[in-house]
Amino acid sequence: MEVPVHNPIIPYVGAIAGGMFSGRLVRVHGVPHPTARYFAINFQCGPNVNPRDDVALHFSPVFSSPSRVVRNSIQSQQWGVEESHGPYFPFSPGQEFEILFVAEAGYFKIFVNDQHFADFHHRLPLQRITYITVDGDATVSMIRFETSGQSAQGSGGHHKGSHAIPIGAGVAAGAALLGGAALLGRGKMKHKKLKKLYKHKHKKGWHGKSSSSSSSSSSSSSE
Repeated sequence: MEVPVHNPIIPYVGAIAGGMFSGRLVRVHGVPHPTARYFAINFQCGPNVNPRDDVALHFSPVFSSPSRVVRNSIQSQQWGVEESHGPYFPFSPGQEFEILFVAEAGYFKIFVNDQHFADFHHRLPLQRITYITVDGDATVSMIRFETSGQSAQGSGGHHKGSHAIPIGAGVAAGAALLGGAALLGRGKMKHKKLKKLYKHKHKKGWHGKSSSSSSSSSSSSSE
């Protein structure tokens, strides 16, 4: 189901209907502001943003030099070890993006604009994730939840269904109901193409050791 919305408001906080589990796909469509510094997508274990509930995956493109895509977690108000390695920086101010998060049993597989970008191994159980939040310097026009018959790495996986949530249907940090102006678009990556991509082995360099630097300098502004 796709629903047009008007004037999507950031920050956005929305419940994940049906929860997270292995085989769930989450697409996020949007565009960074022309003067974007950062934006962040959080898979959270609750709706609170100040103070923030535990975050199973914090995904945050940072546009300042050096540009990087931060991946991290928060447990008991404490940041984990930041990961920011990646083959390239796939975002540009003012240019539309599609991010696809694929939940596997042991990790999230993350695609940006149809290209595999990184994996993030679970630090918190998938089942604890109940909300998705978006904040920072971007406009998000669609969040779509899709479900596979089995893990996308399975040889017989098949697409079973999907639904999109209008950005205007969630509750923002101020507990105000959001209105929503962009027409919700369809995900660009077809399920068959996703399965084909999964047949390729991960590049070893994408799974190197995590950076020892703290994420607080690059991510704290998104709290």
